[in-house]
Amino acid sequence: MRVTTQMFWLPKAGNSVAEYEDAFWPNEAADTLPLNGFCCAIADGATETSFSGAWANLLTRQWCSENGDLAQFLAALPTLQVQWGSEIDSVAMPWYAEEKARAGAFSSLLGLRLFDVIPDNDWPARWEAVAVGDSCLFQIRNDIAVAFPLSRAADFNNSPYLLSTVSQNGEDASEHLMIVGGKCYPGDVFYLMTDALACWFLRRHEEGKEIIESLFDLDGHEKFQRVVEGQRAGKDAEGQPYLRNDDVTLYRVEIHE
Repeated sequence: MRVTTQMFWLPKAGNSVAEYEDAFWPNEAADTLPLNGFCCAIADGATETSFSGAWANLLTRQWCSENGDLAQFLAALPTLQVQWGSEIDSVAMPWYAEEKARAGAFSSLLGLRLFDVIPDNDWPARWEAVAVGDSCLFQIRNDIAVAFPLSRAADFNNSPYLLSTVSQNGEDASEHLMIVGGKCYPGDVFYLMTDALACWFLRRHEEGKEIIESLFDLDGHEKFQRVVEGQRAGKDAEGQPYLRNDDVTLYRVEIHE
């Protein structure tokens, strides 16, 4: 079995590409890759903290470099914190920005990995996902088969636990990890989304909109941009935008024979 990957992303409306603070890895689309051992991750750097995009980038790359090995990833967190500190120390900034940077950066993390299983099983492959924070995974098989770690739009809030560059170690982080797994078949599609997009997706699905079909139809950056900009501009009955103005990331993984 093999996988096809595609990724779509945009910064907040009014921000430049350089101000995008989400991250994903691998960062290049692939027509076909072996399913067994495939690993990918997304992360959402907290806007309120400094250099959170750099921290999100370190987390996603480390997760994939460890092939989703949770113990090794957690053990690497102190090293990643030092690396992040070294990176920002090289950046010239005013004193007030230095003060904010000392408070650290925060980010969610969502990692997915896929495995072949014993050939005589009645299902060909399995998957496992790990989450810290509110970036979400959706397994689609005609409809939403799995929503993780949040399954309703109302579940999102402004204070999820996030991985930090300060005062945190692997043991602390492990207390907040969420893990799920299951079977997957040819034709299944996984969508990994950062929080604003995931909340919008669940909300529109709950309203009965054909949101899954619209995601299947995405075939390039321009179409994704039109969808995002349209949903940011659209208002609900209370005058609120359907899609909150935040960095958005969508990572699509399709399963094939």
